[in-house]
Amino acid sequence: MNLLNPKSFSLIFALIALFLYEISIAIFYLDGLSFHKLTITSLLWASLAIIIREYVIRYRTLKRLIPNWIFLAVNVLLLWNIICSIRSLFDEQSTVITVVGNIYTSIALLVPFVFILSLKKHHIPVLDGFLKSLLKAGVVSFVIFMAISIGNPSDVPLRILYILLMPVIFLIPQLLLQKNKDVLLIILCSGFMFYTAFKLSIRTMMIREILLFVCAIAISFYARFRFKSILIMAFLTLATPFVLVYQSTSEGTSPFYLFLSDLADTDLRTDTRTFLYTELYEDLVFENQLLTGKGSDGRYYSEYFSEVEGDASTRLNIEVGILGILLKGGLIAVFLNLLLLLSAIFYAFFRSRNIYVVSLGFILLIHTVLLFIENVVSYSTYNFVIWLFIAMCFATPVRMMTNAEIKYLLGNKMRKIL
Repeated sequence: MNLLNPKSFSLIFALIALFLYEISIAIFYLDGLSFHKLTITSLLWASLAIIIREYVIRYRTLKRLIPNWIFLAVNVLLLWNIICSIRSLFDEQSTVITVVGNIYTSIALLVPFVFILSLKKHHIPVLDGFLKSLLKAGVVSFVIFMAISIGNPSDVPLRILYILLMPVIFLIPQLLLQKNKDVLLIILCSGFMFYTAFKLSIRTMMIREILLFVCAIAISFYARFRFKSILIMAFLTLATPFVLVYQSTSEGTSPFYLFLSDLADTDLRTDTRTFLYTELYEDLVFENQLLTGKGSDGRYYSEYFSEVEGDASTRLNIEVGILGILLKGGLIAVFLNLLLLLSAIFYAFFRSRNIYVVSLGFILLIHTVLLFIENVVSYSTYNFVIWLFIAMCFATPVRMMTNAEIKYLLGNKMRKIL
């Protein structure tokens, strides 16, 4: 697929701008205010501005092609996120540079504008081609870095590899839709990513990959036998994070220690999340901001990090995705985000005609479960693609395509069971 397709300019420009930003940060450790960081951050805002412009222009088309109540929920979320950004501009503790120039503040809350990109079916092969291009670059880079470092790459090469190999998590559940050579690419990159995540001690990525391969098996069974029970059971697993959060905060039983206790590596089974729930909740309740959050530049006080060298006690962001949403937008934002996520999974599983959208539902299912463990709220390639997938699960033109039409779009020889 030609990535220079003029019909997909907004999508391509946004993806390339995000990649350039993330790779620049990984290589040059850009921090604070500098010309280089200002330049690449301006690229992010330019890409988002193009998307927002398209959203405004095609507003009525979006309304027509997604369910009415979803259209309302999306716009309420966007309005609330804009309000949260404006609130921070008038906060005496915030600076305009941080509110506007930090990928963890205002620009992070505007990612749902990518909803508008779901209406163009030709965006699907463009996105697919972009993700695979990064993986191919990741394979080459992995071989080079391993050879140069004699099997022990340093931190910077590992972070570069993490960025290049990250798209594999969007393609694992789509194995059934890929050419044989692309299946091999995805499996190979999955192994490379697992190794990279292990070296960087990013255990959530390791867990994510394992869960996504389980989902790929479930999708294969569903495609062959059409058992709705597979989708029903998968949907019910969404109760898991709520149970684990209750167990961790109320009973003091860490899921990390419970399920990973047999591992020799104590770093992998150490609970580094439960206390974050307690600290943020107490901070928001104390300041009476549990419902509305603290705005895009909101910060909370951490007693734990006040005693840890190298981190500030007043934190702009938080490692757990659902807590990041709570910090910036309160219970209102949490409700709206979960409403859209759970609804998107429901529509993908029970209101679509093709395996592609079903696979997106499984990606969002794993994303939702792990949102209670990790995923920083930011303007990133990961969050950008996630919101694009959420939108595709609602978009009638995408949901109503047949498997044959998906096959034509992707240009792949799909398995006979489809």
